[in-house]
Amino acid sequence: MISALVLYALLVSVPIGAVARLLEWGLRRLRRPTRFAWAGAMLLMLGIPVTGVVLSAPAEIADSPSYDLLRALPFAEFNEASRPYSNTATISAFAPELLQSRLLDAFSTVISATQEFDGLLLGLWATCSAFLLGMTLYAMSEARRLVLGLATQVIDGTTVLVSEALGPSAAGGAAGTIILPRWVLTLDPSLRDLILRHEKEHLAARDTALLTTAMFMLVAVPLHPVLWWSWRRLRLAIEVDCDARVLRAQDSPKTYGQLLLLMTHHRSISPLAERPLLSLAAPFHPYASQLKQRIDAMTTRSTKSPSTTLATMAAGALAATILLGAVPAPPSPGTPAAPSASAAGATVRITKLGLKGIEVDNRGEMVGEILIYGSGPVKVGIGTNSPQVVADTIRLRNLPAFTADVTDGDVHIELRGAGEIEIGGDVTGGPAVSLSASGRHLVLLKGGTGIQTMRP
Repeated sequence: MISALVLYALLVSVPIGAVARLLEWGLRRLRRPTRFAWAGAMLLMLGIPVTGVVLSAPAEIADSPSYDLLRALPFAEFNEASRPYSNTATISAFAPELLQSRLLDAFSTVISATQEFDGLLLGLWATCSAFLLGMTLYAMSEARRLVLGLATQVIDGTTVLVSEALGPSAAGGAAGTIILPRWVLTLDPSLRDLILRHEKEHLAARDTALLTTAMFMLVAVPLHPVLWWSWRRLRLAIEVDCDARVLRAQDSPKTYGQLLLLMTHHRSISPLAERPLLSLAAPFHPYASQLKQRIDAMTTRSTKSPSTTLATMAAGALAATILLGAVPAPPSPGTPAAPSASAAGATVRITKLGLKGIEVDNRGEMVGEILIYGSGPVKVGIGTNSPQVVADTIRLRNLPAFTADVTDGDVHIELRGAGEIEIGGDVTGGPAVSLSASGRHLVLLKGGTGIQTMRP
């Protein structure tokens, strides 16, 4: 179960991270703060998985909250008569029902393959969380020790803490918690003023509090590579935003960029030694991996076409919403990993679908229809819906994924019109394990014994 939760969190975080990166690009072109895009992304990466698991109904594991939200959107009509078709081979793999079905298959596979390692994975999770928590608490304690142990000095009218090597950085949210290394005091007053202004901007924006909050998110979910990547992007965004605020008051990007280069030559403490404290601090000196990006950001001109940028960001957010809506919540504890009509019955789940040689009209829609009906008491669930008793013939203009209870009867799938149906799936509760066939009239045989092609 733990492995399924990890898989679900990763699947959800990918589109969130992608749209956050797009928002960062757009906001930077619009000369707007970018750190909130990454802070919001990290919150969503934690919040959506928790909400999806808590609110998903045990009996309906495919009906995730995100999918219900997607179905409610006016542009997303995923009913059986609205999806377009072509006369090429296979139904689009991005149809939400089919994508959800395949993701549920992945959850089932992961659960069955890793269930015996859940205890080990949980132990690894707890160990990593405990280690990160210890490092975070140590960093907070070290910050307090520095505040009490370093000498206080007034530099250019600002109270700072002077260290032998650590800094420049803002290591707390209170006034006066700017740490400067002693060598900064020898700089030209104009350069020293830029450094002080940078750290004051960090304190005014409460950037160190944001970094501390983000660190506790990593403590909660340490085995989350996309969350770690987002945290690194957040740190860069905080510095880029701070650079922009400093340059807004004094437009000197060339001098400021040269100062950043100077900072890289005065890192007298190794990065490993700095990391426990600076994970919660906002240092002025750039990391080598961020230097070019910070200089590029401060020299990039604002876009002349904000409407295009806004439209691109909106399109990206819309695409991310659609992808999130197709990700089903993993099964709750004690819930079967896949939907079934009856625990003791024979169920056929069709997930591999296709139509070939069909006739389409000038709108690209199929000419004709597909009939699904039973011979005997059968149940059919279209898409992710639970199987229901088939009281009459189901008439469709396309062929979605579906689940059929064939315990007591056959289920017929018949194409009325030109072309041929291709289907495949798996069987539970019957002698067959999997099945596939193509033809104009196919029959899922009673008891899950296989599939039959009816000749016209």
